[in-house]
Amino acid sequence: QPLPTGMSSVAEYMEFETERADFAVERWKSALNEKLPGGIEVISTRELPDEGKAVAALVTRARYRISMPFFRLYREKSQDYMKRAAIFAEKIQKKTGETRQIDIRPMIRFFETTSMDNEIIVLDTIIDTGSASNLNPETLTRNFCEYCGEEYDRSSVRIERTELFLSQNGEPVSADLFYA
Repeated sequence: QPLPTGMSSVAEYMEFETERADFAVERWKSALNEKLPGGIEVISTRELPDEGKAVAALVTRARYRISMPFFRLYREKSQDYMKRAAIFAEKIQKKTGETRQIDIRPMIRFFETTSMDNEIIVLDTIIDTGSASNLNPETLTRNFCEYCGEEYDRSSVRIERTELFLSQNGEPVSADLFYA
């Protein structure tokens, strides 16, 4: 799935076809890195089988690290946030531009604090990210801030995708393991 605007990632995958059968897959890494701008690097390359679905079609979930300013009620509210049976948030429909309330709770697979001090909270979350079910991490972050009684300030929040999960026999598997 494309990375939402304004977010960073350390877990992106690129898939393409080539007509050059004589160019070894190991050489693609160095050839691509020579042409990429600073800050973007190909870490590894693999040859995939011709049959099967495209990588993007197999993506079902993503893990995000969300860093935001610490706020007073966080400790009390974070424990209760995921205990609710339903978590309603506003979602803007891409095609119509209309806003509607949806239950995002079934799309949040994991939600945990990984660190907290008097300045920054870091959340680790796994959410649905695919064609069947998709939750934008910004929608989750905005909703969490509202639940805690805090104003959402996008300029003070950092959202980074750290892992993608692909569907294998109906179960999510880390993309790194899927093609290992």
